[in-house]
Amino acid sequence: MVALLKYKVFVIAILLLIYNTTNAQNVGLDNISLQDIQRVKSLLDSNINYKSFAIRNSTFTQNFENINWKKLEVTNFSLEYLHQNNSTQPYGYNDGSIGTSVGTQLYINPQLNLKWGRITLQLSPEKTYADNSPIDGLPQNFEGYQNGDAFWRRYYEISENIIENPERAYKRYSENLYPGQSNLLYNSKTVSYGISTENLWWGPGINHSLVLTNNAPGFPHVTINTHKPIKTSIGNIEFQLIGGSLTNLDAPPTNNDNPFAAQYSLKKPSLDRYITGMIFTLQPETIKNLTIGIANMAYMYKKNMNGFEDATPFTNFTKFTRLKQRPALGSVFISYAFPKDHAEFYLEYGRNDRGATPINIFYDSIPTGYIGGIRKLYPLGLNANNGTIALNIEIVHLQMQNPNQIWTSNLSAKKTSWYTNDQVPQGYTNFGQIIGSAVGPGSNAQNLNIAWVKGVKKIGLGIERLVHNKDFYYYNYFNGLSYPGPNFKYWADLTYDLNFRWNFGNLIFSADYKLSDYYNYMWTKTGLGGIYGPSDTDKKNIQIVLAAKYIISKNKNNGSK
Repeated sequence: MVALLKYKVFVIAILLLIYNTTNAQNVGLDNISLQDIQRVKSLLDSNINYKSFAIRNSTFTQNFENINWKKLEVTNFSLEYLHQNNSTQPYGYNDGSIGTSVGTQLYINPQLNLKWGRITLQLSPEKTYADNSPIDGLPQNFEGYQNGDAFWRRYYEISENIIENPERAYKRYSENLYPGQSNLLYNSKTVSYGISTENLWWGPGINHSLVLTNNAPGFPHVTINTHKPIKTSIGNIEFQLIGGSLTNLDAPPTNNDNPFAAQYSLKKPSLDRYITGMIFTLQPETIKNLTIGIANMAYMYKKNMNGFEDATPFTNFTKFTRLKQRPALGSVFISYAFPKDHAEFYLEYGRNDRGATPINIFYDSIPTGYIGGIRKLYPLGLNANNGTIALNIEIVHLQMQNPNQIWTSNLSAKKTSWYTNDQVPQGYTNFGQIIGSAVGPGSNAQNLNIAWVKGVKKIGLGIERLVHNKDFYYYNYFNGLSYPGPNFKYWADLTYDLNFRWNFGNLIFSADYKLSDYYNYMWTKTGLGGIYGPSDTDKKNIQIVLAAKYIISKNKNNGSK
């Protein structure tokens, strides 16, 4: 803890020297989140060509119109510091290497960008510190009989044994150093080729995406991707193809300290995993402001790979994923902007058992999910200096559509929930965190956010409702019953958010306060509250996040990227 305090004082001192003020936080100061500032600007000004914003990364935008091989240029420097605290629960998502834990977490991310001709180097390591205090959860001797005789067996069968996503990744204070948002690229006029460890975001969603988000630490990968749209006769095309590796956390699953739960725990193989995927978007020439796209991903143990066929994403659409022990998932999506009306809508629809196409997502009895959202801006008068009111509503639905997708005819778990897999039981994770939508398997969420926005500046309010793993809920409470099961033990969270972001020249501050109420934690209701009253397992959490980011950039757009 002494080292933690020394580190904290050191970082604050650096920020004080860089800019004569104190530190504050995260309404998204990472590079991916800050791109939403440009997205809002494109909706406010109809003269700006609306980009798809469906392929997002942490790469600093460079200009390759004028190439100079005689000089090594420093094109960007930034430093981000974040302080986060959770009071009782490990809340947090879309925060990359920061992870989730109870207690204090610290994060520092310097970034230096160099350019030599068409070659660019982005050095952006990430250092994290976390207390990892105990979670206010169920008692360690909780037998589970209140939830049915088979509660723990069923929970591990449909969740913990087929995904590596523990609530408490580390049991004690931890320090981690990641290569972070780093890459080395060769860049043609429109396409980049290289290696990277940066976070990626695929899809039109603002809070969620089915295939790829920055919820977990970035993973090492090779990439071929457009860094600007390719203009063709049919419209603007963007794409990315990647191949990389995922890291196992090798940590005990949730509630593994409880002997009644741990007896059902199965050890996961400590084998290296490979991942490959692609995304393709088109903005048709004939329909301005429309974007259509397709994204998919597959992963497997490296020992099971079969050469070039498994190393590339072109076979992610095959229906023989179980035969090949090569789980895949994918989505198709659409977004449309109304710049004159300062609005946009988007929809992503996908399947969890193979790459999706516009045809195969409509098959019967397949594990599907979707994300949908709208955003409407209300400018405050004709003067842009007054800012605008931004309203965003987004939903994500990962619950299986019917019981036949949750359990088999003999009433055992079918194991088809999003991001889980019994052949690669680490599932769709990196360092124990899901790399798709953070809500996780079988879960649903609804987000409502309203904010005053003016460039980088933002003051906002939000509310989120998250219902945890309805697949397990139905499997445990409704499986095999000839009558309706209990409809009062689902686990739902309500989170109320107050956020703030402000810039002073090159320095950006942000602050976030979230109050979460957890109802029927771990699908359990105990105490004297009755069927629909309060439960002894209801929980509360307060999250406070403060961050600051200092940016020096030759590209003015990247100061508010």
